[in-house]
Amino acid sequence: MGEIGLLDRIAKAVASIAEGRRGLETEGSTEAGRVSYRDGLAEAMAVFQEATASSDARTSILVDHAYVTQERQFCDPQDADAIGSLTAAVTGFDDALRVLPTVADTLAYHFVETSYPHDSNYRVSGMPKDAFHVACIGHKMRLLNTLRTPGLSMMEKAVYQQRRMNMSAVQDVYLELQQTAMR
Repeated sequence: MGEIGLLDRIAKAVASIAEGRRGLETEGSTEAGRVSYRDGLAEAMAVFQEATASSDARTSILVDHAYVTQERQFCDPQDADAIGSLTAAVTGFDDALRVLPTVADTLAYHFVETSYPHDSNYRVSGMPKDAFHVACIGHKMRLLNTLRTPGLSMMEKAVYQQRRMNMSAVQDVYLELQQTAMR
């Protein structure tokens, strides 16, 4: 399925999860809420698996970008911590998407490579730890912190674990793009 289809499906999945959560908290809507919640999580899992199977850095980042953007929209306006974290994720993904055209330009990326120190704090497997890596590393930590939240269903934890694996996989794809640019 194409990028647009995946983005549409992820938006619908997050909406279903949010609707399900509301239903779980509303007397008389518990069963419908549970079904919506589970269906949304199942669809999100399927989309994240398809995104990582594509081995396309842009697609994988866009799918998680869409997910966190939707999560932020459904977030309680008083939940400043969650909104701040989701906003940081969106900003990181925006930066990651901006660097993709640069890594595709061999000459431009040679200039980028020389602008980063060779100290290991600024490198990932010998390549510049640029905005793409920073976004993935930050998001993996955010997801790990969420996985430590007590009370999450195992199904929801599985989605967060899949998203963490996607970030590692997309970083590997990006490393290949960096190495190709440096040849």
